[in-house]
Amino acid sequence: MAVDVDGDHLLDLAASASGGGSIAVLPGKGTGSFGPPILTKAGQYVGSFGVGDFDHDGKVDLAVDDQAVCALGIAILRGKGDGTFAGATPYVSGGGTGYDTPVLVADWTRDGHLDLLVAASADGAVQVFPGVGDGTTSPRHPWISAEAVRRDQSAATSISTERSIWR
Repeated sequence: MAVDVDGDHLLDLAASASGGGSIAVLPGKGTGSFGPPILTKAGQYVGSFGVGDFDHDGKVDLAVDDQAVCALGIAILRGKGDGTFAGATPYVSGGGTGYDTPVLVADWTRDGHLDLLVAASADGAVQVFPGVGDGTTSPRHPWISAEAVRRDQSAATSISTERSIWR
């Protein structure tokens, strides 16, 4: 994923590192090349992740899909602004998200704070974790039922046509 993780106004490359337990940030040089990777331990089985400023401090944070770090769920790692991240704050997603299930980041609840949207593979439902603006989330809420996902086969399409259940 291309994102400025170290605050130097150059795009860096962030990816799950080989071996699955770390996030690698390759600092961009602004010439199309990258510096050596900076590794941050993110869990045991890191799959996909989303980026955003979850605590409104101006630094990029990560929302990581890792079944091992928090007993079948996701975790938020707060950015330090230098290409590294603080330890994980775990959240259980309810049945596991799967190693490669996307963690979608947006203000789904339209309250000015970034929220997380993940799929619970055990029951097929899509869950939203409303952000509260300090790097944490409120308890999860079902957004789309497993039946709706099966009917449509496209959570993104369903999500874009749904109205917020909180407003």
